[in-house]
Amino acid sequence: MPKDLRELPIRIVLVNPPTDVTFAVQRGKSEPVDQRRSAGADEVFDITIGVVQSDEQIDFRGPFVQGPRGGRFVYINSGTLAGDAMTSWTRRAKIALGGITAELIAALDAKPKHVLRGRIAGKAKDGGPPAASVPLLTGWEIARA
Repeated sequence: MPKDLRELPIRIVLVNPPTDVTFAVQRGKSEPVDQRRSAGADEVFDITIGVVQSDEQIDFRGPFVQGPRGGRFVYINSGTLAGDAMTSWTRRAKIALGGITAELIAALDAKPKHVLRGRIAGKAKDGGPPAASVPLLTGWEIARA
């Protein structure tokens, strides 16, 4: 592990997801982690990712980070991709990490016991779980852990 790699606490919130759908954050190429079946309330996923900063360049690393440098993201899987073999849903939401800036990281450093929170719509237009690239509702923000 590079010595300049540090941990960054991330919270992803699915706002108002459909009920009775299994969700999980994806680790590696396909492993569902922190699986849970929605009951109608917001679903919250807390993970830690690695961040490397140098000369205004930021890169993200770790088992939950997907994609190429400059286009990193995290997946929230649903249905069969979240480990539920008894569902018709097979979706994953792609949450971009590109909006996380050096200024935001510095502001988080000044607030112990806080996380960077990204909130996404928990439902797609068809009423099912979110899929493909999903925009943050309010951007990345600092929130109490």
